[in-house]
Amino acid sequence: LAYYASPPGLQLLHCVTFGDRVEGGESTLVDGMAAAAALRASDPDRFRTLTEAPATFVKQREGASMTYLRPHVDVLAGAAGDREIVGVHWAPPFEGPLALPRGEMDRYYDAYGA
Repeated sequence: LAYYASPPGLQLLHCVTFGDRVEGGESTLVDGMAAAAALRASDPDRFRTLTEAPATFVKQREGASMTYLRPHVDVLAGAAGDREIVGVHWAPPFEGPLALPRGEMDRYYDAYGA
C-alpha cells in the first residue's frame, strides 16, 4: 500500500478458494529488505538513487484517488554508507508517472532495473 503516507508494516494476500478450472497458484515471496541490502553492497550508486528519487504511487477507484510520492527505499538519517534500511516500497502495478526532472530519469530507470 505504497500510496498511503503511513502504510501497514506487513501486508499478506491470500486466496481462499479457486474455481474448478483454475490451475497453478504458485507464489513467490521476496525479502525486499534483503534485496535492498544486497543492492547497497553491490551497487551503492544505484541504491542511493532508490533512496533519493521519489517514485509516484497511485490508487484510483470510484470515489477515491490516492497519490503519494516516496523513494523506493527508506533509510534512517546518518552517514551515507551505514544508514539503516527501514522500508522498501515496491509496487509496480500502483506506480504512476514520475515527478522527476527529465535529466534525472535515466539515472532513476537505471537503478530501478538493477
